[in-house]
Amino acid sequence: MNQNIIIVLGNSNPEIRTRRITRSIEEFRRLPNPFINEDTHEEFILSKILFSGGYGTCSVSSEAELMKKEAIELGLHERFIYVEDKSKNTIENLSFSKKIIDYMYLKPTFHLTTPTVTICTSTFHIKRSMILTKLLFGEVYPLRFIHTNEKVEDKLQNKEWNTLGYSLKGICENVLGF
Repeated sequence: MNQNIIIVLGNSNPEIRTRRITRSIEEFRRLPNPFINEDTHEEFILSKILFSGGYGTCSVSSEAELMKKEAIELGLHERFIYVEDKSKNTIENLSFSKKIIDYMYLKPTFHLTTPTVTICTSTFHIKRSMILTKLLFGEVYPLRFIHTNEKVEDKLQNKEWNTLGYSLKGICENVLGF
């Protein structure tokens, strides 16, 4: 049985957040859950959603908590949800989420398999997210990517490419030391 973690990247725009939540729940419902060990009758949760996003400038709840609340309102049970609520940008979303997944799945406890990690974000954001995820996650986990399938204007896509350039510059300076 394959374990799955869907990381949903936060956004301060409620419409964008809702599209990401809806898409992640769609994907989640396609995945197997839960698994009962026939010998021990212990339940294993095979798939989880990790909502990732910190506090905005004028929000009393983190983006991750807002996504969790909305997902529960859409029928997703709380036991299938993890929350990462410290990140302020995509690099931190991915880095902090990876730390949670590493802690949950690489610690010396019984797990069925290394989980497949699926990144869920908007269509305009998927290319940047793919590049950053592959850089930050390396080859520890099998990776998948899903997006919200909306049309993307050239202006927005160009902005994303510029943001990727700044992100890569930051990784080179802060992580790689050059």
